[in-house]
Amino acid sequence: MNPERIGKFIYQLRTEKGLSQYQLADMIPISRQAVSKWERAQTIPDSSTLIRLSEIFEVSINELLKGEHLEQKTMKQLEQITLDIVDENNEKTRLNKRIHKASILMISTLIFLFLIYYFITTYNTIKVYTVGAIGDKFILNEGIFISTKYKTYMKLGKVISSANQEIKNVKVYYQKNAKQRIIFEDKEVDKTIMDLYGYEENFPQKDIKDILQHSYIEITYDEDKKEVVSLVFERDFTNKSYFFIKKSPAGTTDDDSSKENLMEEDLVKTIKEKGELSGTDYIYKTKEKDIKFSYSLELQQIIISQKDEILGMILLENHIYSCQEIQNEKNCKKEIKNLIEKYLQDSE
Repeated sequence: MNPERIGKFIYQLRTEKGLSQYQLADMIPISRQAVSKWERAQTIPDSSTLIRLSEIFEVSINELLKGEHLEQKTMKQLEQITLDIVDENNEKTRLNKRIHKASILMISTLIFLFLIYYFITTYNTIKVYTVGAIGDKFILNEGIFISTKYKTYMKLGKVISSANQEIKNVKVYYQKNAKQRIIFEDKEVDKTIMDLYGYEENFPQKDIKDILQHSYIEITYDEDKKEVVSLVFERDFTNKSYFFIKKSPAGTTDDDSSKENLMEEDLVKTIKEKGELSGTDYIYKTKEKDIKFSYSLELQQIIISQKDEILGMILLENHIYSCQEIQNEKNCKKEIKNLIEKYLQDSE
């Protein structure tokens, strides 16, 4: 394009129409200075203005860009060239759109495959359990067991003696195929044991189910006396939720948790009112079947027993319920509630 030839051609067409620069500018509409700049070859009209000038001067856009009147044959050739350029541009646009769609589809597919892979490799791979045990002379609480795809952790927590026996040794083991497999043995109880995937010295991945169902703690005390108690694992958390939902501790709803706390507070109050203080413990003996309720101020726990046999225990600090014969926490809570209603709340 030659700006000088375009400017002279616009001037020629304007004068042939008998129009001033002001009149032409008003018909487009634009400023008179813009018309002056075209005619002085300082600028050329944009695409929308070329269309309007073509309508005003009754010439083709090709003629305006060429800067002269064209023969019919030449005009058709230019029109064909223009159409070819348009077709080529449209084809490039369609190709770019196809490439854009294919790119989006490929990226979406990769993201989808990654999410599936992540879901398969991480879903329900982290499990957290609380660990406890109730024996005749010892109570184990505040224990925790964490099983993941890559590491396994176990912390026994605290072993509490009911008669201040001196603990000489603690052994934790599980049974598999009628064989005893030791997990841990030491005098120091409250320590963390960890296994890396691949080493599996203490917690073989293939044995996790057996560990959760058939684990025991053997406590050696005083003059080589021993007590063996079954470990109770209660699942506290697992990452198998699709969406995060806020829950109260131990998976209970806020209402359930509040009811349990209220029941525990009422139970402590009732034992204090009906029982007698012995050292740091409140003890209430019922008239029926030698059922005894003990509340320890020091340990913050309630023990329900019958002739020195522990029927149930509540660890108030962590709201943990344990029963000697019942491993399921939900059934244990129900049993303890029945004992309270039967032997404590209804007694005179």
